[in-house]
Amino acid sequence: MTRPAIVSGIYISMNGFTSQAAVEAQHHARERVVVLFDGDDIRRLVNGEQHIADLLDQRVDSLVRRFD
Repeated sequence: MTRPAIVSGIYISMNGFTSQAAVEAQHHARERVVVLFDGDDIRRLVNGEQHIADLLDQRVDSLVRRFD
């Protein structure tokens, strides 16, 4: 299967996510891609340590890699 064409949601939580949230995001990756950004991700973006496009690509790749 090819990589989904769109990201249907980006959730941000400065306090992180439960393990169940990550499992749900992975479970539904075939139908829709939901990306989770935590506080560390936001700090790296704000501090200029990482570009949003790179972080988004990493997260999407990690979700859909298992379908390649």
